[in-house]
Amino acid sequence: MQYHSRLDPVMTVEVVSDLMDTFMMAVYTLAADCVRNREEEDEEREKEAKGDLLVRTLNGLAELLKQLLLKDLSSQNLDNIFKHLEPWLSSTVELERHRAMTNACQLIDCYYDRKEFGIGNATVFAHLGDHVGLLVPRVADPSVSIRQLAVTCIQRLLQIQLLYNGHSRDEEDQVVGGISQLRERVAQDDPNALYTVVNDIAKVLSLKLPADQLDPFLRRLFKGLLDPQDHSSSSACVVLNGVMRNRGAELRTQVRCWSQVGRYAAGVR
Repeated sequence: MQYHSRLDPVMTVEVVSDLMDTFMMAVYTLAADCVRNREEEDEEREKEAKGDLLVRTLNGLAELLKQLLLKDLSSQNLDNIFKHLEPWLSSTVELERHRAMTNACQLIDCYYDRKEFGIGNATVFAHLGDHVGLLVPRVADPSVSIRQLAVTCIQRLLQIQLLYNGHSRDEEDQVVGGISQLRERVAQDDPNALYTVVNDIAKVLSLKLPADQLDPFLRRLFKGLLDPQDHSSSSACVVLNGVMRNRGAELRTQVRCWSQVGRYAAGVR
């Protein structure tokens, strides 16, 4: 599968887009267990064979997306790939959400590991707000593993933002580093404990999101209010309220626009 990304001549944007959609549809919707009723011994052998095939298929998609990212290691290209992941991240099927979330984390890690940043030379991480806003609802996903992946991804995105700000990889940021503790706490299924974690995420984002990323971040959170999972939409609401309360003054020039968006979201809900 990954060899498609290495074909020459270079594929057009349209071809790459169709390629990602086709492979995501084929891979994300694969059943975890599609073994038919057979003799126990034959069934066990088939399970092993199909399990191995499924792992190789998932790894193939991950490698394909990674190679597509490495062809143009820019925030715009990362955003282009994330747009294809977006509908799967909010799928009503947990398995599909988990596979998309796994690929999202792999891409963010690849970007962090392979992107070259200039120490002391601050630049802009153009799509930070949109990416983080897309992941916030998953912090309260019904699946524990998806919740933990989402927290990990948000932490990594904020670490990338620090590198864009000119920090070295060796520099530690206590606020961003503290998100690791939230990853452990988000494993709890208690609604009150989960609310506390989401509220803490809101505090971190209020501190760490650059001013120019507030608008795309909040716009993305408004879309998160419509997430099919109730707890996930509530997560978007909690973070939205928290960030607006702490950083709302910075959006005064857009008050009219945001009041219109707010009325629209209220009407949809």
